[in-house]
Amino acid sequence: MQQIKEQLQKFRQEIYDLFIKRPDAIFNLLDALSSDGHQYKSVVELSQSPRFEREYSSITDAITHGLSDVDFKKIQMQVFNHTRATVNRPHLFFTDCTNNPRPYAKVMREREIVHFPNPAPGNKPICVGHQYSLLAMAPQGERSKNGRWLIPLSMQRVGLDEKGNETGVQQVLELIDELGLEDELCINTGDSLYGSEACRKKAVAKQNLVQMFRLSNKRKLYRAPEYLKVQGPGRRKLFGDKV
Repeated sequence: MQQIKEQLQKFRQEIYDLFIKRPDAIFNLLDALSSDGHQYKSVVELSQSPRFEREYSSITDAITHGLSDVDFKKIQMQVFNHTRATVNRPHLFFTDCTNNPRPYAKVMREREIVHFPNPAPGNKPICVGHQYSLLAMAPQGERSKNGRWLIPLSMQRVGLDEKGNETGVQQVLELIDELGLEDELCINTGDSLYGSEACRKKAVAKQNLVQMFRLSNKRKLYRAPEYLKVQGPGRRKLFGDKV
């Protein structure tokens, strides 16, 4: 237990040293978000968290002035190095999109119609807001035995002229370059949207990347056709038996 505590303190100190301005306020904000962010619905509520030892105005100050000079790639590298296993194992990544509804923010730029689950009968599953692409990594080593948590590595807003699935694959390609994983096996998983032709074309740019995606329930699979040595009249088969 003491060793785990020391490792956590060392990791927090290394991340703390990467914040040039407002490091204490930023760390208070990170602690509040990780502990209570799931139950607070506003910034004002978050400022009342026991983990945030400052006033409400410090949140705006930390974000505006504290994060402007931060090298997030270094933070990404620190998180990755502390979570990777010592043995040579494939790196398993997950990509997915989530939405941030902003129906009343009329002056917010680049709002668009995004997918949003709506259980009300007769209503379309859409809302007005922004879409974000999340790239996370599965824990390795002893940490992988508890499969209930992920390690977020990148969150990027999807632009008006972009598609969320293609943005996610591009995040994986950039992450491989930034972390120097060109010589290590990487596996990226996603839902059926990540199996589009555009996503597959992007994924083949990295020879060490395996793109796995869930097949749509409308997709039909066929075995490779078996050709006879003596071919009779007619066109040769393009597909074999249905799987």
